[in-house]
Amino acid sequence: MHGLVATSRLMTAIREYHFTPDDPERDFGAFDFDGHRVCFKIDYYEPSMQLGAEDPSDASATIRVMTVMLTSDY
Repeated sequence: MHGLVATSRLMTAIREYHFTPDDPERDFGAFDFDGHRVCFKIDYYEPSMQLGAEDPSDASATIRVMTVMLTSDY
């Protein structure tokens, strides 16, 4: 159960992440979580997931994939 609770807390932290006005990207973030530096990255693919999405803002033709990892693994 501990892993499930930690995952829930981590996903909440990502949902509540605030980008600052000087952030050049809106699909990457990094923050401290339970003594670890964590980052997340969102990638945008076309439906077959073979290529990047032509228009990432078109939700009907884009699949979003979020990767979450420790910055030490990056």
